Amino acid sequence: MVVLFSTLRQNVCIFLAQMETNNINNHQKTNNENRNNNHDIAVAYHYLLNILETKTCQKDAITAAEVDHIIVVITGRHNIMYRLSSSSTTSQTAATTTTTTTSHHTTLYSWNDRSRLYVFSILTMLVVNTARFANRLAPPAAMAGFALYASIQDAHAKEASKTDLNQVRQAIMDVVETDAEKRGDGTSLAGTFIRLAWHCCGTYKASDDSGGSNGARMRFHPEADYGNNAGLDKARAALEPVKAKFPDLSYADLYTYAGVVCVEESGGPKIPFKTGRVDFEDGSTSDKEDRLPNANYGGRDKNVAGMRAVFNRMGFDDQEIVALLGAHAMGRCHTDASGFWGPWTNAETTFSNEYFRLLLEERWSPKMTHNGKPWTGPDQFEDSTGKLMMLPVDLTLVAEPAFRKWVEIYAKDEDKFFKDFAAAFAKLLALGVPNAIVKPWYQFW
Repeated sequence: MVVLFSTLRQNVCIFLAQMETNNINNHQKTNNENRNNNHDIAVAYHYLLNILETKTCQKDAITAAEVDHIIVVITGRHNIMYRLSSSSTTSQTAATTTTTTTSHHTTLYSWNDRSRLYVFSILTMLVVNTARFANRLAPPAAMAGFALYASIQDAHAKEASKTDLNQVRQAIMDVVETDAEKRGDGTSLAGTFIRLAWHCCGTYKASDDSGGSNGARMRFHPEADYGNNAGLDKARAALEPVKAKFPDLSYADLYTYAGVVCVEESGGPKIPFKTGRVDFEDGSTSDKEDRLPNANYGGRDKNVAGMRAVFNRMGFDDQEIVALLGAHAMGRCHTDASGFWGPWTNAETTFSNEYFRLLLEERWSPKMTHNGKPWTGPDQFEDSTGKLMMLPVDLTLVAEPAFRKWVEIYAKDEDKFFKDFAAAFAKLLALGVPNAIVKPWYQFW
């Protein structure tokens, strides 16, 4: 192993020297972007070199966290979709095989050919895309990159759960139905579970592949304290008996699947779904700022801009924005959670296109009173009966022509809405989830 480390170290040093020479020779003609790219490569290689310098006295062990750190250094600027499997290191003794400590989500790898392939395939793929040595390194990098894709995905994604999802579905519906019987007012947790799934995923940022449902970080600060997540602690608590019954199913899979189940069991479309998400130990990788969509951005133009900013950040277009907001057909707002009050439709436990029909056909006016008293909550709108509500962003869908055309289409064609919602919601659920669990092994595009 000392020989292997010496060889690897030598290769790293040679590469750094070549890159430095390249930067000097091309200083006058190298633009800022190329210099930044080369700097990223240097940072990754220097980090790797530091590992190699110390591993000779650590019995040839390299942790997943160290491999992940190199990946993160790279993916900070390059959108290679691999997720962190652990943020901690391990003090376990060296092993010749891979061992996993489930409670800490920490994996210890022996420094073997597979581990070297992990690190150097990533680095060589980066070189192909950004470095000045692309022509010389492209053939071996391409081969290494393909081998990487075939072998590394399972290092950053949990294997799809073997739990019987039909049994999980029944357990989730038992919770919904039992709670509905206790309420006795025609409402249920179904809409709340859809909101739970939505908000688990709605933190995603495509530009750096951060956020999303993987990790179930909503359980921790800061996401648990986001204003837009108010009241969802009750939904998570309601699913604890299901988690206890199916301990192998991650919270991340459970929360998102609960939304899928409630859409389908309420008369909605079939939603493509696959398990395999992992649970993180804390919320350290969450954004401190609330990334979720707001109910009001302060006026028509600001609402349009605000909605597009949030949804475009995740990778959604205008049509998908409208389709996803169609989930407001389910559930209601609560003054003790969001501050708003009331359901969007008269059939809040049925998934349908009724939300769009009401947007177009009802006359919506600012809510001024509630139960005979002045309304003191945030700005919202009500129908002529005062029993239904719309948020300011809801009415933006009919005020903005680019949104309204899709409202009109969905109001007339429920099948079209169901088809588009299923596609958009499945896409939402997969945001930030490792490629390995949302695509078959042979699909790498």
